[in-house]
Amino acid sequence: MWSPGAYRLGNAKGCGHQRVAEMNEQVVVNLDRMITELEADGPQEAADAG
Repeated sequence: MWSPGAYRLGNAKGCGHQRVAEMNEQVVVNLDRMITELEADGPQEAADAG
């Protein structure tokens, strides 16, 4: 699955910012997981959570 965060990490690595990318990899994984779970729950549960 494509994610903007994963794209940006790849871009950071390509630009020589390996350490910055490494420090943010787990954050991207966690955010992608949360977004996927919210999308699976549907709009009503996401609205209730806000």
